[in-house]
Amino acid sequence: MRFWHKSYLCVLLIFLAAFDIGAFVLLQTSYRINEKMDIERAVHEFSSTDQAFSYILKTYTVSTGSDDIKPVFASFADTYQKNGVSLEVFAGDRLIFSNTDPLSIEREELTANQLRSVYRKVNGSLRLYTGGPMTYEPLRLVMSRNSDYLLDFYNEILQRFVVLSMIVSGTLSIVLIFTLLYLTAPIRKLHEAVGSFAAGNYSKRAAIRGHDEI
Repeated sequence: MRFWHKSYLCVLLIFLAAFDIGAFVLLQTSYRINEKMDIERAVHEFSSTDQAFSYILKTYTVSTGSDDIKPVFASFADTYQKNGVSLEVFAGDRLIFSNTDPLSIEREELTANQLRSVYRKVNGSLRLYTGGPMTYEPLRLVMSRNSDYLLDFYNEILQRFVVLSMIVSGTLSIVLIFTLLYLTAPIRKLHEAVGSFAAGNYSKRAAIRGHDEI
């Protein structure tokens, strides 16, 4: 392999490595930003729901004198379900109300003293669980929603990155080939002339134009 071949490969590999690393970091950063926005939306939604339910529960228990609060959540469950939000309400370790499938795993949003948001893969879908203590003690509310759009966004950007990488690689290869051929043309001419001298042909001349050291 000639020197200019090696130079071409080294430059190409270095550039592609830098490009791929930079693009990957940008992709990850973009995903994290979208994930953060998704969590912030869920936290805001939890806060609004907590305030609304806590007020309704206080009014309901005072007006009816009943401690059975399940009908209150059941009356709003369908509305939340239509908006893609599932509800779970706990009193300590006891499940009071749920309109979603139970999870048989340890869940930090059920034990933490503060609000927690956790992503989980459930039945092949990405779901965001946001839960914490309610203003209406001693209840704990957990809200969950489908967040597959984050994975769809990530996969779409990844596909575009692969296509862009192929285009950049091809374009760069062509540009580097012609650039290196141009830059190494004087060296190749000198190499041919030296070969002719070694073969005894002293009439061979290397026609080189330029103002550099060659």
